[in-house]
Parts: sequence; C-alpha cells; structure tokens
Amino acid sequence: MAYKSDARCWAEQTFGSCNLEDPRRVKRLVDIASRLSIDPTGSLTGICRGDNAAKEGTYKFVENNAVRPEKISGGVHEQTAKIVAKREICLAIQDTTTVDVSESLKEGWKEQGSPAGYQVHSTLAVDGKTMEPLGLLDQSRWLRAPKGSRPGKKTRGTRAPKEKESYKWTAALEAIEKRLPSMANIITVCDREADIYDFLCTLNARKYRYVVRASHDRKIEESTASLVKHVSGAAVLGEHVVSIGQRGRQHITKKQQARKARQAREAKTEVRATSVLLSAPSTAKKENAAPISVNVVLVQEPNPPAGIEGIRWLLLTTEPIDSLEQVLTVVGYYSARWLIEEYHKAWKTGCRLEQRRLQTHENFERVMVITAAVAVRILQLRTISQSEETNCEAILKKNEWQCLYAITETERPLPEQPPSAEWAYYAVAKLAGWFDSKGTGRVGWQTLWKGWERLQLQLAGWNAALQMNRIDR
Repeated sequence: MAYKSDARCWAEQTFGSCNLEDPRRVKRLVDIASRLSIDPTGSLTGICRGDNAAKEGTYKFVENNAVRPEKISGGVHEQTAKIVAKREICLAIQDTTTVDVSESLKEGWKEQGSPAGYQVHSTLAVDGKTMEPLGLLDQSRWLRAPKGSRPGKKTRGTRAPKEKESYKWTAALEAIEKRLPSMANIITVCDREADIYDFLCTLNARKYRYVVRASHDRKIEESTASLVKHVSGAAVLGEHVVSIGQRGRQHITKKQQARKARQAREAKTEVRATSVLLSAPSTAKKENAAPISVNVVLVQEPNPPAGIEGIRWLLLTTEPIDSLEQVLTVVGYYSARWLIEEYHKAWKTGCRLEQRRLQTHENFERVMVITAAVAVRILQLRTISQSEETNCEAILKKNEWQCLYAITETERPLPEQPPSAEWAYYAVAKLAGWFDSKGTGRVGWQTLWKGWERLQLQLAGWNAALQMNRIDR
C-alpha cells in the first residue's frame, strides 16, 4: 500500500530524496510537506501552529529562488517511479487542467501569457489491479502566449511537433520512460483530447500499451463504413453496468461553460469489440502515413432514459480483446480515468491552491509542486476510506480510530477489532457536521479535512487522558 498514515513518514519518503543542493533545504521541505499534509487547506502561517521558527523557515524556503520547483517535483516523480516499478500493472493516466491564481499575480502575467493561469499536464500512477493511486509520475506546467501572438491554425502543418501544445502527451511518455527501468507494466490511459493520430502512431511504434478514448470517427482500411459504424456492427459480447454519479448544475462563468444538473443512475450498456486498421489522415506526419492496427471496444447504452444522452465510449487499445473478461478489463482501465479528475479537484480544492496569496509566481510554483504531492495523499486517503473491505488501521493509528469511535459512537463500547476504513471516512465527515442531504454518499474535500482537523484536536485530549490514567492502548 502506497498510503502512509504518519504524515512525517510520508513526507520523508516523498520529498527526502529531492536534490536541493543543501540538506537543510530538504529538511525544511519535509517539514513543510508534513505540515501541509496534516492541514492541506491551511495557510503557510496557519500550518505552523504558532511556531515562529517554523513560520520564518517556511517563508524563507518558499521565497528562496535557489530552490527550483523542478528539483522538488523531479524528486517526487522519481520516488513514484520506484513504487511503480514494483507493481505488476500500472495505469499512467494523463490529463490537463488549468490552475487559476489570485488577481495580484495575474497583473504580473498579462504581458507574459495566459491571464487564466497555468496549464498543467499531470500523469497519475494508479495500480492496475487495486486501482490505488500511487503518485505522480510526471507533471508539466506552462503559460500560454497571449492570443494575438500565438501561432494560428494555418501554421499547424508547418510547425515541429515539439512546438505544438499537443506534444504534451508524447512529452509525458518520454519523461516517464526516462524514470522507469521498463515500460512493460505501464498502460497509458487518456481521454478524447489525446485521440491524435501522430500520438497513436508514437504509442504503437514504441510498443507502449494504452487505452485512449476516441474522439474522431476515423476512416478504416477494411471497410467503407466509418469506425463507429463498423464497430457498431460487431456482435454484442455482453452487458456492463456503468455507475454515473450525481453532478450539480454549473452556471456559465469566465472559466467554465454552463452545464445541466445530472442525477446519479446506473446505465446498462452493451459491449462490443473488434480489431481494425486506422487509415492515416491527411494531417498526419509523413513518417506516420501508414495505417495502424488497434483493438477497439465500444461501450454503448442502447436505451437511455428519456431526455438523457446515453453513454458511448469508443476505446482504442493495445490490450487483448479475445474474451468478454479481457474486454471488461479494458473498460475497467478507462473507468479509472476519473481518478485524475478527482486528483485535480483534490489539488485545487482540497489544498485550496487557487486561493493562496503569494507575491510572485516563482513562489507560487514552489507551493504548487509541494501541494501537488499532498493532493495525491488526499486522494489516496479518500479512495482507501471508501473501501468496505479495508481495515481502518490502513489510514488511522490505533489511538486515532479509538478516539474517533469514542466521540462518534457514544452509545457503543470500543470494539476489539478495528472497524472498516469506510466507517472511518464517514465518522470523520460527521465530525465536521456532514449530512448526506444529496444522497450521494460523497463527502466534499473541505468537509473531510475540516473533520480531520477536529479529530486531531480531540486526539490531543484523548492522548493526554491516556497518559494521565496510564491506560493500556
């Protein structure tokens, strides 16, 4: 298990090997990360809990331009690579998000690039068997040039691949390959934005394993029908139920498009699979002009509820599809893709990244790379906690769960055996006053960590009582 309940132990393992050219910097980095992992929403002052020496050291570290953000993130990625190398199958899930910043920082960026903030491309490692988040294998960030100075679409065909933003998918692969002894156990998982023919050719040429959701209804070599029609004509191998979570209505904002609310439901889908040769589009590079062989899986909802658009996933993959079991394994790999969206939410919301007020964007980047790792730990905690089978001692020490039980289950005696991690998840949420009013069973990031903070306060009194009464833990 990658998750470590002890914050200091986690910080030592995650950041202890970062090359910052001075062991005192590494020691301070570990201390800051440990404090942020306990209080992810806390300010840099707040996490120091009145310790003036810690406060001074924290701000000196964040404002020290000799501490390069890439040195911090590089050490984190190398540590994840060591964990990944020991796993039988690992999903390398890629996705891009935008990190907004405070108005004061935007003023300094207007001449440099995107007023909306950083573009961040993350690669999250997830165990392909257990679906446990393992860590970040790679993360890159950049500012887009102002619209008036960006290369137009007309120049797309003449620009080198590395000059295009779409090269981020290949760049992530190359970075991961340098960190790992082998790519044999890695399956790249991407959503529709990665359905780029040149990127698919790169994956095939290097014999990388992948599951990429198709965006384009491409031409194929063996039929006059399009890819979708061809796969739709394949025999139904079986049914698969997809759980769709509730989603609130989104009003139109400067950053997001409007969207309708969505109720939670179970979608019954039909599963088909076949192998095809994708024809090269006219936009493909000359070296990628030949067709490529891929396996295709279609997951489609034949009878969606009235007024609701049915599910349709068209997945391109190198994984075998000779049996229903193998096909559903591919579907399961793609279904894990939502974890990277949860990761970005944990980072931006759970760590309150976009609300942090820092004087320069160099300082902001240093906080970005530290909280990027903290967000993985938050995601691990939430993922493990929602498992009914997992013992809560996977996430809580004995004195922690006993304290939690005593203050939330006041009518019951302490059990001899620790309860499940799922119980601990909801017990911590209830400390923050959470109530499942929407019927989703999902606890918000801020609520979860508010409950965690309250548990820490209760725990101080619990431990003091144990010491005073010499109770055997």
